Amino acid sequence: MGCTNIGDPTRHVKMKAKWLFSVALSFCFATAGFATDIEPRVINGIIDLRQWNFEKNGEVKLDGSWFFFWNQFLTQKQIAQSKRSDYFNLPSVWNGNSSVYNKLDGKGFATYSVTLLVDPSVPLLALGISDFYSSYRLFINDKEVASNGTVGINRKQSEAQWRPMTVAFAAQTDTLHLVLHVSNFQHHKGGAYDHIYLGLPEQLFQKREQAVITNIVLFGGLGLIGFFFLILFFFFRNEKAALYFAAICITWAIRSVFNNLYLFINWFPGMDWELAVKMEYLTLYLTMMWGILFIAQLFPEDTNAKMKRAVLVLNFLFIALTLATPAFTYTTLLPAYMVVMWIIICYIAFVVGMAILYKRKGAWFSVAGILLGLVMFSYDMLTHSDILDFSPLLFNIGYVFIFLLNATAFAYQLSKNVTSAKPVEEFQWSIK
Repeated sequence: MGCTNIGDPTRHVKMKAKWLFSVALSFCFATAGFATDIEPRVINGIIDLRQWNFEKNGEVKLDGSWFFFWNQFLTQKQIAQSKRSDYFNLPSVWNGNSSVYNKLDGKGFATYSVTLLVDPSVPLLALGISDFYSSYRLFINDKEVASNGTVGINRKQSEAQWRPMTVAFAAQTDTLHLVLHVSNFQHHKGGAYDHIYLGLPEQLFQKREQAVITNIVLFGGLGLIGFFFLILFFFFRNEKAALYFAAICITWAIRSVFNNLYLFINWFPGMDWELAVKMEYLTLYLTMMWGILFIAQLFPEDTNAKMKRAVLVLNFLFIALTLATPAFTYTTLLPAYMVVMWIIICYIAFVVGMAILYKRKGAWFSVAGILLGLVMFSYDMLTHSDILDFSPLLFNIGYVFIFLLNATAFAYQLSKNVTSAKPVEEFQWSIK
């Protein structure tokens, strides 16, 4: 039939060899391309960006070893005259790191310094600055360009604030001296724990605008979903799952503006920092509490009452400690609560697994939501550990899908209950 090539083994070998050669060639070109665009790092307090093309390669992270002066607030002139005997990696927290001065913990104050060598033909640059633990002032060539809170040498003189920002400035010279004053007497961690980005103003402002928009969409979307299920609960009072799911959505909506970008603090800069941090922690505990109640209501046959009670008691304990103690105390409990969170998530996964085994309605949507939740939670932990870069767009879209999948799971349950329920007796007029 003229199809002898189909069974020819040499033909398949040649095709495979060509495919492997193409892949190898592509990899070499890709590697060569990346090699020329390796992002510069701060080395011993200096970073050379004169050959960095911001338009082509985008912003750069000012990561690496900065000059570091513990328990000192120095100006650029004082730094130039001082003995530069210590370096400290940025981003990283003070806790657990050793210095030539002493063993550091989260409490204290310090000066960081770095020299940037830039192309003088670039007229405008911008810095994308996250929140630090727990206040800072940033100077470029002795001019203050950004600050959060009030830095000080003790708790009485300092004031914490978390308000990420993007600031533009004119370079004017090819040598920029950045001096960063950081103090912390309010949180158990201290230091400049997040990246500082340097790039063109349009790049960094657009990046922040996208992050803010997606955060607002998450806040508004979850608020609307929560309000919708709250209305459902008023119509179907027996469906407590609707109430719990509404509580999850509204609580997480509130949390979305009290972490990462801290939009609420941008809207109301005068808000007390201690109250804002309590809101961030309380909304986390409450979300997990509503979550276990929601799953228990959704799949009651597969939930262990003792386990549910134990989880609720643990969450109440963390809530009480957060309300009763200052941030410096209750923020130390977060690592312990991460363990509790994993236990809760694994138990919820077990309950949903049992629901699938017994073919409960809507279980598969819950599985998809839980799997995505595990992915997003892992991503959140990896970004906090600085293994991955944080993307607000990915983070917010991921959580929107988690809530939509769980809303679908509950809709299946609700439709089943409504169709199986007896119709409400109609009102009848009676004439005496």
